[in-house]
Amino acid sequence: MNRTARKISFCAILLVMAAATALFADRAIMERRVWYVDLDKKISEAKFWTIFLGNYDKQLTRNFPGEGSITFPASINYQLVSSGYVEGNGAGSRGPVRKLLPAMLIKVGSAEPVTISIADIDYIYDWGTKVALKDGRKGDFMINAEGKPTEIKRFAIREFREIMSHGEKVLNSAAEHDTPIIAIGFSREAAMRASREAVSD
Repeated sequence: MNRTARKISFCAILLVMAAATALFADRAIMERRVWYVDLDKKISEAKFWTIFLGNYDKQLTRNFPGEGSITFPASINYQLVSSGYVEGNGAGSRGPVRKLLPAMLIKVGSAEPVTISIADIDYIYDWGTKVALKDGRKGDFMINAEGKPTEIKRFAIREFREIMSHGEKVLNSAAEHDTPIIAIGFSREAAMRASREAVSD
């Protein structure tokens, strides 16, 4: 690799690191205990976490000063955050796209999807595609992405741990990569029930 190529590569790495740092610094990851079920059906506990729900190509419509309403393509990563909401971040043809906040939905049978909150959920299972609520309802787990009920594509958790930095507690990623999971529960008992649910191929 020549000197110019090394410089370009190094600058690209710095930009990616800066973007990732800004993303986590911006996000309010609050403590919420969750028990997750890995591919071997082992149950583990996490306190601070994000769950990757997949990357989605979307058409976004936004108002731009002097241009009016513009529709443009964007690639968005959605994550369920331990603070209790789903957040979308990505990039579009008109620049960065940050802090999209789609609602969580349950779709039971042929009924229309309805909005739910994290407090309603007992567990999420079958690769994140199904949800069981505390009131006994079970159905498809979806997000309302740009006004459209959208199926979950991925289900992978990333844990964060509190560390001391310059005399303050900060969150640091506990691993270099996300861990694929099949289910989560908001109690150990819920996670055990989730682990007994059927898992799609």
